[in-house]
Amino acid sequence: MLKLCSKCQEQKEESQFYKDKQKIDGLTSVCKECHKKYQASTKEERSVYNKTRRPNKERNKEQSKKWYNEHKEEQKIKRKSYFIAYRNNNKDQIKAYSKIYYQENKETIQKRQHQRILKSITFTLFARRYVSLFIKPQILKRDNYKCQLCLSNSNLVIHHIIPISQDASIKSILSETNLITLCKSCHLLAHDGNYHKLNTAIQIKLTSPKV
Repeated sequence: MLKLCSKCQEQKEESQFYKDKQKIDGLTSVCKECHKKYQASTKEERSVYNKTRRPNKERNKEQSKKWYNEHKEEQKIKRKSYFIAYRNNNKDQIKAYSKIYYQENKETIQKRQHQRILKSITFTLFARRYVSLFIKPQILKRDNYKCQLCLSNSNLVIHHIIPISQDASIKSILSETNLITLCKSCHLLAHDGNYHKLNTAIQIKLTSPKV
């Protein structure tokens, strides 16, 4: 398989490139020959660098750290714009590589996806079961066994104001401030098109002073 050297702009065999795990294809962008030429041309400069910089390794490390902290946001924006530009300019190459990578690692990828799904389902079932067994009676009593929106006292359920799918923290999901009593009709609305509007109304009701 051929690869283009970014220095001499010649198509060469992959064996003519050094390995580099940080690159997408696992190879350096410059061929071995160009790399050797560069090493030879900068030999004196590197020798001076090693004599002046290496004895002050700790000081240089501190200076680099200080510079990074001062230019952190600037570098972050620069890196982000670089990656966006790279993706836009190499869409076909990235797509082809992703396809090859998926075919070569299909079982591993599917296994990871399965584990993530299983973990999500297990956590969701645990949270719902825990609320049903241990917290539901307390929430119903706190809310006077009434839906907190329409004040109905039939077909009551416990609603998560912050959904389980949006927050991985068990503490916040199972907190009493995140749970409220609703009837089945209002609960359906909470998970329908009026979800955000209804949740806002619930939060206003919770924070408003009781008469």
